[in-house]
Amino acid sequence: MPLGSVLFAFAVGALICLATGANPIDAYSGLLCGGTGLGCTQGENSALQISNTIVFFIPLVTTGIAVALPFRAGLFNIGAEGQLLAGSVACTVIGIKFNSLPAPILLPMVLLGGMAAGALWGGIAGVLKATVGAHEVVTTIMLNYAAQWLVRFLIIGGPLQLAEGTSKSQPIGAGAHLATLLPADNSIIIFDLPASVFRVHWGLLIALVAAGIGIMNIMLVSVTERTKEIGIRKSIGARSRDILRQFLTEAVFISEAGGIIGIILGVIGGDLLAMWLQADLIFPFGWALAGLIVCSGIGIGSSRC
Repeated sequence: MPLGSVLFAFAVGALICLATGANPIDAYSGLLCGGTGLGCTQGENSALQISNTIVFFIPLVTTGIAVALPFRAGLFNIGAEGQLLAGSVACTVIGIKFNSLPAPILLPMVLLGGMAAGALWGGIAGVLKATVGAHEVVTTIMLNYAAQWLVRFLIIGGPLQLAEGTSKSQPIGAGAHLATLLPADNSIIIFDLPASVFRVHWGLLIALVAAGIGIMNIMLVSVTERTKEIGIRKSIGARSRDILRQFLTEAVFISEAGGIIGIILGVIGGDLLAMWLQADLIFPFGWALAGLIVCSGIGIGSSRC
């Protein structure tokens, strides 16, 4: 069903393109190029496209966690956008007001302030649900718009506006910026472009760590639910080996899927690095096979824990 939904969405998108006089092939090839750096036909730099995708991917990961964790607890947090904006406002205010502080002090202040502001903004819906029974779907959606208008007020004629006639805030202190993974040096050429144009920063690591912690918590909830499932299945006559076989199959499949994704990402990263170093492109079949074997072992071992 999910695959069918995706194909249906692409088909509807193609019909809309045709109805508006556009070429759906050009539209989807542009989407593929801009998102993955593949199939670029108009001179776009593939590495730059991937870099930009990763930059946009970082806040999507953190907001995705803000939706997934409450959902596992039976709450529908539709206000991740508003919470992100509230955190961004707090980061900006701290970064502006304390712009002279050094990075070891200012950067933690900005990060912690942003997290606290996002949590407090989400807490408004929690307080309303606990006190007057307001449903979180309604309140979190409404808070999204409140956050959007708050940002608009602050940067358009408000206290954070850079200058009259502009719609952006004053610059934050240099110490509030997360460092980029590549040096911001125009004299260093990487993938035929100055290194400074690649904006991927250390927020990627923060997002991945946060995602790992979020997934771990979700899996702990899943383990509790599976324990109940085992009891129900045994009560209706399932044997231990039947349950073990099911868990073994699921664990190996998930581990192999993760291994395949890792191989694909590793090959892409290795090929990009080889292109940069002007080395030969190779596919390490031996290491790929070893990785899949290790993933199978991890899946078998985890299924028996």
